[in-house]
Amino acid sequence: MSIAQLKKNRYWVVVTTFLALIVIAFSVTYVVRQLADDMADVRWSDLEPDPLYLGLSALVFLVCVFVGSLIWTGAHKGMGGPLSWAECARSHCIAAVAGYLPGNGLKFAGKAYLTRRQGVSWALSSGAVLFEFAGQAATRVVVALTIIQQPLVEALGWEALAPYLPVLRAASWLGLLAMPFVTIQAVRLLGRREGSAWRDADVRLGMLWGTLLLMCVNWILYGLGYTLLMRSLYPVRSDQVLTVVFSTTASFLISLIMFFVPAGLAVREGVMLYTLGRVLPDVTVTAGALLSRLVLLLAEVLAAAVASAEGIWRRLCQ
Repeated sequence: MSIAQLKKNRYWVVVTTFLALIVIAFSVTYVVRQLADDMADVRWSDLEPDPLYLGLSALVFLVCVFVGSLIWTGAHKGMGGPLSWAECARSHCIAAVAGYLPGNGLKFAGKAYLTRRQGVSWALSSGAVLFEFAGQAATRVVVALTIIQQPLVEALGWEALAPYLPVLRAASWLGLLAMPFVTIQAVRLLGRREGSAWRDADVRLGMLWGTLLLMCVNWILYGLGYTLLMRSLYPVRSDQVLTVVFSTTASFLISLIMFFVPAGLAVREGVMLYTLGRVLPDVTVTAGALLSRLVLLLAEVLAAAVASAEGIWRRLCQ
């Protein structure tokens, strides 16, 4: 069964929906409890966003969506896919909106489905999606481990982890560099089977490496976009930027793992509140996380609308 076909499986839908409700309930409970003591002292006028920083944040998020289309193109072509950037960007932007309902799992399944509709085999489309999913998880771990600073480690109560950080960083980078090699070996192994769609696959090592590097850059961009958004609500200092980027990357990592939760609903806020609440006010962090959802949603909906319009125009001109 391909990953795109899972969305039609009734038992899969029931189990993932049940798990999503449990995770959302626990996450909402955590966020509400953390905010309960601070709500009485909140001056809502202080949470009015600065239009300049909010606009800059939206612009950065739009750039991130564009870079995301390049990442999907790299994963597709790196696995030997034939589609152009415009074709990959269309499936990427349209599928991204599906992550909001019912969850990130459908976003990846939808991407495989849309790629299949463009004439690519299930094997290749699913393989590219699996590489992208694994790459997104691995690069977020690498970025988070690379930029986390000693003061935050202590603030989170992770002192026992501090001596092993250099080893963990090195291991994460080595694992990331090894991913394309492992992918090539897996494709070769699958290609030995008679009639396998992978028999003549042209997997490109350099393209896969470049795609992983671009993922790392994109998570940093997302973190900077969220930093600008937080700056619209609160005077974030320059020495707090890496902490905000770490918090953003960690929240996206956990929401990716919780792929059955719609857009990581409440999960992302909970992770941000846990990590960033040590250095910024809890209410400001939560307000920033919720506002970032709206800004990012608008950016992705705009990209999906443009991609859909471009596809319709292309068909009309043929």
